Amino acid sequence: MTTKRLLADFESVERFAERLSQYPDVTRFNQDDRNAASEIALAFSDIEKSFHSFVDVQLPRLIKGDVEASEAYDLLLDIGEEFRTILYEITAPRFYDYLKDESTTEVNK
Repeated sequence: MTTKRLLADFESVERFAERLSQYPDVTRFNQDDRNAASEIALAFSDIEKSFHSFVDVQLPRLIKGDVEASEAYDLLLDIGEEFRTILYEITAPRFYDYLKDESTTEVNK
């Protein structure tokens, strides 16, 4: 199930950031040299790339089962690195700071 990435190039990320910059609930997180819309757009692009790698490349190889035990181990570690990227990118934009506090249940309390 390979799908075309939506945020695969600089132009698509820039267009998305421009769209996000129209929303006051996003721009209120702008700070000095940090543009909240750009932070979100870049994070989403990296997350999308990591998910594509996991879903389209790594998971099929692992499920197919034609890898040796040492290759499977390396593949599982590679998947872990994709997950590490995803975890980082989820909380990198200031907009999602509320996710860092497990006791917060409201968005932007």
